[in-house]
Amino acid sequence: MTNPVLKAFPAQTIINPAAVPGGVDIQLDNDKGYARVSTAMVTVKAFKRTRPGYEWLHDFYFGVITETGEVFANPVATVLSDTTEPHTVTFGVEFGDTLKIEGVEYRMVEDFNNNMKLEAV
Repeated sequence: MTNPVLKAFPAQTIINPAAVPGGVDIQLDNDKGYARVSTAMVTVKAFKRTRPGYEWLHDFYFGVITETGEVFANPVATVLSDTTEPHTVTFGVEFGDTLKIEGVEYRMVEDFNNNMKLEAV
């Protein structure tokens, strides 16, 4: 059996999506009107330019623009502090991994400026 926890931080636990029974299918469950976005997040292990020791610090959520149907990955600002914040759980991915979003498989691809883009598989 695959270990479900990739990394456990005091304020965040990163789960291996491959270890979730039945797989992961992220839903775009927050309707903003102009776009639908996910409340579930993924955490990317590292970008090419990430300094050693700074893994698992790039959080993203997914969305689709209502008018065009374009799927996007939106970075979530991460600030490490000693302030108590709610514990979050995210899915850990590496570039090249695929993840299902509302039943469609997408490959996570590194984009410029520490961003991520999604390519339909």
